Amino acid sequence: MHELSRRESTGLIALLLLITLVVSTFSWREMHPPTTPIVIHEPAQLTAAAVSTIKVHVAGAVKKPGVYTLPQDARGEDALKVAGGALPNAAPDAINLAGRLEDGQRLEIPVKDASIEVKKSAPAQSHSSGKGHTKAPPTHKANINTASKAELQTLPGIGEKTAETILLFRKANGGFRTTQDLLQVKGISQTKFKKLEPFIRAN
Repeated sequence: MHELSRRESTGLIALLLLITLVVSTFSWREMHPPTTPIVIHEPAQLTAAAVSTIKVHVAGAVKKPGVYTLPQDARGEDALKVAGGALPNAAPDAINLAGRLEDGQRLEIPVKDASIEVKKSAPAQSHSSGKGHTKAPPTHKANINTASKAELQTLPGIGEKTAETILLFRKANGGFRTTQDLLQVKGISQTKFKKLEPFIRAN
């Protein structure tokens, strides 16, 4: 009877050891889960459009004229802002502030009524027939992309109606790339353009 109890005790001890081993193994796995490889994702490269910039020369009647670096899709109003805004005597409405800027472009903000003063100071020439007066030749080349209505009217053969047509065309098309584009304006013939060409520029 005593020997049987010893065998039972030995079996019970062995069973307890087995249970302990199983529980220990399970607990260790719970505390040490298999590691997952860490994947490092490289930051996405910036697109060329996000970092592209242009340089624009802002001149004329602005508080801080100079060369500025702007985003590639900048407009005329953006250039005016970075240049500190327009001076009190400026005429920013004379140019297309909504037009898209290009690298290397010169954006000149004209002075208010400056063209009127030039027109008043220029002496008038009389027709030989004495039937009226002709315009005096402009003293400088007018920029057809920034000239005001009054300044355009100082050009040979350009009256009030044609000047308004030029301004409407410029606003609708974002300006003139070359002086030849002026031929697309209604009322500007080849003959009239030849008279205008010595007195105009597009940049």
